[in-house]
Amino acid sequence: DLLFPGALREASDLVLVHGNLDAPRKDGPAIAKPVNDPTVHAPVVINEDFNGFGVAQSNLDEDTITASDVVAAGESWGLTWRVYNQYYPSNWAVGSSPDISGGSRANYFRAILDHMGRLTGDVAP
Repeated sequence: DLLFPGALREASDLVLVHGNLDAPRKDGPAIAKPVNDPTVHAPVVINEDFNGFGVAQSNLDEDTITASDVVAAGESWGLTWRVYNQYYPSNWAVGSSPDISGGSRANYFRAILDHMGRLTGDVAP
């Protein structure tokens, strides 16, 4: 439920949440609770999330749904994709296209960045 006790809440200047493999449409409403809680005095960030292990349209759809819902709730969402950039050596290469049909992990990452750019008004690299 993304709840934490009062003493911790008072001392926190940032709330980092992991949403790995949560069902789409779960993270947005969950993160809205602390965002709208007047006793939470810190930004709430899903700093690590991914919705599947492979380059698949279904996984990309779930990641973009989650990102959209979290941003709509007023907070930040970050992909830390276990198969690409969660473990050393981290890979942050951005593909040349958001086309994932060839199975490119870099293009998957590009598709995520492009989606976040559309959500936030920023231009993806």
